[in-house]
Amino acid sequence: MSELLSKIHAAIFYDEPIEDLVPLDLTGTSEEDRRSIYYLYAKYGRDPDRRIICSRKLEEVRNAAG
Repeated sequence: MSELLSKIHAAIFYDEPIEDLVPLDLTGTSEEDRRSIYYLYAKYGRDPDRRIICSRKLEEVRNAAG
């Protein structure tokens, strides 16, 4: 697990917002980390528009994986 995901998990555990932790651009992030970040934000993020985007991105990644 990457350091970023560890921070996100900790923030979720302590019921803190994750908006400032999750970057808007995930370029350079591994596919596995991106999938996890999309899932976590879709479930625990507080920005409704961004949650929708992450849900769609997660679905795209799942469909691409087969």
